[in-house]
Amino acid sequence: MPSALISAEITSTCNALGDANKSTKYILGPHCKESAKDLIKYLRRDDETNSIRRQLGDTNIVHTDLIPIIVYFGDNEELFDVILRLLVNLTTPAMILYNEELPADKVERQLYQQIISHLQKYKVAFANEAFWKILRTKLTSILNIAHGERTEEKGLIAERIIILIRNVLQIPTDPETELCCHDNPNAHDTVVYVLNQAGMLDILIYIAMTPDEGHYYLHLLEIMMLMLKEQDPESLAKSDRTRTCTEKQKDENELKRIRDREVKEKMDRLMKYSSRHSRFGGTYVVKGVKGIGENDVLVHKPIAHPEDITFDKDKNPTKTPKNRAPLKEVRLEHRSPLSVRIILRGFCEEFLSAYNNVMRTVRESITRHAAQANDETYYFWTVGFFMAFNRHVGLQVGLISETMAVSIFHFLQTQIDTHLCNMTTEKKKLTLWSRRIHVALKAYKEMILTLLAMISSPDPSVRRSADTIQSNIFYILEYRELVLVLFHAYQDTKFSREFIKDLLETSHVFLKMLEHSCKHRKLVIQKKVRSKKPKKNKKSGGGQSNKSSGSKSSTALTFTDEEWNEISTQLSAIMQQPELTLPPTVPFDAASDQPIDEQRLEAMSTMKSMLKKGQFEFALSLLRSSREVWPENDVFGSMSCPPEEELLILREIYL
Repeated sequence: MPSALISAEITSTCNALGDANKSTKYILGPHCKESAKDLIKYLRRDDETNSIRRQLGDTNIVHTDLIPIIVYFGDNEELFDVILRLLVNLTTPAMILYNEELPADKVERQLYQQIISHLQKYKVAFANEAFWKILRTKLTSILNIAHGERTEEKGLIAERIIILIRNVLQIPTDPETELCCHDNPNAHDTVVYVLNQAGMLDILIYIAMTPDEGHYYLHLLEIMMLMLKEQDPESLAKSDRTRTCTEKQKDENELKRIRDREVKEKMDRLMKYSSRHSRFGGTYVVKGVKGIGENDVLVHKPIAHPEDITFDKDKNPTKTPKNRAPLKEVRLEHRSPLSVRIILRGFCEEFLSAYNNVMRTVRESITRHAAQANDETYYFWTVGFFMAFNRHVGLQVGLISETMAVSIFHFLQTQIDTHLCNMTTEKKKLTLWSRRIHVALKAYKEMILTLLAMISSPDPSVRRSADTIQSNIFYILEYRELVLVLFHAYQDTKFSREFIKDLLETSHVFLKMLEHSCKHRKLVIQKKVRSKKPKKNKKSGGGQSNKSSGSKSSTALTFTDEEWNEISTQLSAIMQQPELTLPPTVPFDAASDQPIDEQRLEAMSTMKSMLKKGQFEFALSLLRSSREVWPENDVFGSMSCPPEEELLILREIYL
């Protein structure tokens, strides 16, 4: 705790903010702005135990002073800015204060739990519609100004409002004090409902649909992840204005099951205990169980069932070390009230119209390393949730086309490999990396399920796109063996049971797709060709030469496949560039006496030589130029050829 002098200064500073007890309206103190600035300075100079932050939490300053000041005096620009900065500071997540690591010390863990309890009180106080209406008005006025004409101060205020929304939604719910039964609102549901009533969710949708506000997209993904963290995409997609008969029947069956279980437990307790008093107990012989000396075992108390006989009662149980204990993951699932689910469903449906633009901008920021280290987790969570939501609402491939490409599979696979490496190097953060891998696996699972739904789509263009993506996944070794790599990396001390459950379901869907591909078309690679050393045979020289030639051809085929794996990776990276500029190429010479068909074959030969020399930009440019010269029969692909199909055409030319 802070010293008595500092504690007294903090108390007097809080009292100088104002008073809410003398009338219905908050009475502002004469030095309110200066007092708020002093509190910000105190928080900057806080010690390692966060004593000042905990003292402010004990006084509940957010509920008694800061929120009423915003509600009644939001027109004061300078005061609004200072109070907003103080609110953002006080709602900072506890994990950030402890550098993303749970404190191991017992005393520090108690202080950490105290900060969490203060944040949970703040979350209840933030369920104030008038407060969020003031913030919505401020944010709307700033967004109405063109991005290039905004001042730096206006931009900071807008970013602080968005960060405050994120901080409030990030506060965990308290299952001990809140009603967390299904269809009963908790603090999180109340905050989401108030945000919608104040019009703040509409502002978030507007930001998602505006390309000029791309610098807020990473915050937007985090807000959506926190807002929908307790929701199931399937149940959310099936939410309607009224409860369906299926939901009613499901609830009745669940209540009946709970009631039957209680009756059974009550009957078991009645059957367990005998009506005789314990002082009339005696000595009993257990037939069929031998003790020491080959005699029947004797027990000195009445036993209802032979299974109750145990010799381990007085033994000390073996303790499992912490580093060998299975990893436990708490899965938060809460069915919100119907009104909240309808609000969230409408929000998700509106966001799907801006999904492609947001995800494209965010991935570019991540690949340019313009984002933070863990922002790819929010990206993968958004991919998994909204692709599942789109699939259950009614598959519309155009709404999620940005994340249904081979480049996304490559991006996801590289991120999983990076996280697996980090698990071995940063063992103190093993749980953190395990959760991030699990989020990426869920995204991969939903991409595979969406791809499986595209294969059975009645639209032929959707089926062609699915076949192109599927052929690339089955052809490239890294994509094909991603599930196998995760199976090899699985350990119960590193991954949770939910992870292995999702991994098994993903492998089942993947094998189902592989079976479908085997039935309808020939696989590109079924088995790796391994070269065998020729056996020395002095008698038959001809046989030896034939075996040697067969071995050489097998080795050449293996080398060609290995070379193409490297080439395809570099070609995919080139095709993924947002502003791709290719060098000009001319595949056809009109003044030449050479026939057109021979020039076409020569163009193919030139492409192959360019690929071997590593001139990938020239090869891709020559392919697109040849497509314009020889459009008949789609020899070089159609005019609207996607990058995945271009990769397959170049593979056929190379091999």
